Amino acid sequence: MRGGSQIDSALHYYQYSEMNKIEGKRRGENVLSEYLGKNTEERRKQIMHEYHEAIHIIEHAIDQAKAEGKSKVTKINLVIGESSGFSGDSIRLHFEEAAVGTICEGAEICVKPVKTMLRCPNCRELFARRPFHFECPHCGTEGEPSEVGKEMAIESIEAQ
Repeated sequence: MRGGSQIDSALHYYQYSEMNKIEGKRRGENVLSEYLGKNTEERRKQIMHEYHEAIHIIEHAIDQAKAEGKSKVTKINLVIGESSGFSGDSIRLHFEEAAVGTICEGAEICVKPVKTMLRCPNCRELFARRPFHFECPHCGTEGEPSEVGKEMAIESIEAQ
């Protein structure tokens, strides 16, 4: 047990000292971004993607509410597939931030998750993807990707 805590301490010290070296060389820049490297850039792209999707949801909800003669959006029901590349929590966060000052401010975001499904090329059955298991439960053939689980859609909008 003692060795584990020494390793943890050494790792923490190494990470801290590496961040300080970067900070000493490049004051004023985002030290954490430099330290985390390419993964941070990929995460930034994902965040921007989710932010723009939240904006699209707000625009669509406002248009639909106005078309129905309503003045306040109260609830938005979304369908998000687990392989869509979107996070329901992140969409909620961006939505709350972007909806301030609009008729969508305070609207509840409900997310219906959709499991990723594979399709059997032999018997054409759809079945749920399981970690490390891709065989069709009906005939044993290895499944292929389908579109089920990749969706991101507005299911319904409630307004008053």
